[in-house]
Amino acid sequence: KKKWEDNVLTIFSDQCTVKFCYAGPGGILETVKGRWCNVCKASDEFVKNYSKRRACHVGSNSSCWKHIQSHYKLYVSRCEERSLKPHHHYMLHNILKAKHNTKKQGKSG
Repeated sequence: KKKWEDNVLTIFSDQCTVKFCYAGPGGILETVKGRWCNVCKASDEFVKNYSKRRACHVGSNSSCWKHIQSHYKLYVSRCEERSLKPHHHYMLHNILKAKHNTKKQGKSG
């Protein structure tokens, strides 16, 4: 697996196919291929407020990156546990910008 995928797996499941059944007239069955956000899926409060369907992300890698930013502190601690370097795509923009400015100052100073 690629390094970035190891980082994704700190928060998300591997890709899987999930079926969602919606109650009501017609009982719609939806089959999607995506990744579970294990943090959101395990949160009773999240599931109560938003439904388990919202914990399943079907978008591209960039939408996973964006979502991981909402769990940034947990992401960093899980990277440390697994001896992974946090990927710059998953970093909060203000932290990434501060790192960039620090490097820039080091080169000019």
